[in-house]
Amino acid sequence: MTRIRVISSFSWTGLLPLAALGIASLGCASPKRDECRALMGAVNTTADRVDKAQASTLDPSGLKALADGLEKSATEADALRLTIPDLQKHAKAYSALTRDIAKTARDMAAAGETHDRPRAEAAGDAMEKLAAQEPKLLRDLNGFCLGE
Repeated sequence: MTRIRVISSFSWTGLLPLAALGIASLGCASPKRDECRALMGAVNTTADRVDKAQASTLDPSGLKALADGLEKSATEADALRLTIPDLQKHAKAYSALTRDIAKTARDMAAAGETHDRPRAEAAGDAMEKLAAQEPKLLRDLNGFCLGE
């Protein structure tokens, strides 16, 4: 069986310390604080799902499980009732990236199941490009929520 490894640079855990700092530094009850907390909570839940998936072998079934978790996270983020337009944009970008990564994980799984090395390599390259977008997305979200 062909094994495909999700690149190690994909890690939503980069947000965890910043999210804690961001939530703690926001002022008393405010829509921005509450909505940032909700979206950061969704992102942190995604980080937990990714960590759990990556703790297992990422063979085709593991990649499908990862994709399922990512799609669930994107759906949960879409369901948040955000009223702040800029935060809505961040949430939409997060959901889109999460769905794109889920689709690519499914592509990697399909390539592994059919032992299609060129397709697996193309999906791996696509995953690397998507993962490279994560740090900016998280910096932008934290910057907005921290008021930077």
